[in-house]
Amino acid sequence: METQELDFSIQLQGVTFHEKEKAGQTLLAISKKASHTETPQVIGNYRGFDVEYTYDTYYNKANIRLKHAESYKLSLGNDSAGNMTRMENIIKGISEELVESKQKLDNMITQTEKAKVEINSPFSQEQKLQEKTARLTELNLVLEMDGELTRGDVEEKEPESILSQLKGKQAEVSKFVGMGGVQTPGRESML
Repeated sequence: METQELDFSIQLQGVTFHEKEKAGQTLLAISKKASHTETPQVIGNYRGFDVEYTYDTYYNKANIRLKHAESYKLSLGNDSAGNMTRMENIIKGISEELVESKQKLDNMITQTEKAKVEINSPFSQEQKLQEKTARLTELNLVLEMDGELTRGDVEEKEPESILSQLKGKQAEVSKFVGMGGVQTPGRESML
């Protein structure tokens, strides 16, 4: 017998099995005799989990659920030892998931403690922030005052018409291109 066989123990319909092969054969026999309804039936206990038999009428498959605080489902196959191995693998997966979750929890606790320390410590750049904020306020005031002075000094004039703006642009372009203000017939009408 292997050491894993020595540690193995499952209870099915009130009978305790210590060998995977016999337990697997019994599980298959139970599934063949059980009704094909989707209502779960508790058929035993494995490592603190209730072993529930369910039948999926849609896929026409027998399933086992290991149920405690959470439920873990596996499809029941034709290999008796394989079914027991799948059940063990689910339990091992839970153990590994538990270890990962504990590590994540420890990490979150550490981060929370660091955040609490940071919240209670003064802002290291507070002096610079106050200086920059004061300077920004000063500049905003200067800009506001400058804007008020220029607004009162400038006379409001009516906007130029689009035609006069285009003529001004035409003169600028003509100088740039070297046309020197020479008018060609019909050019003004194009504008």
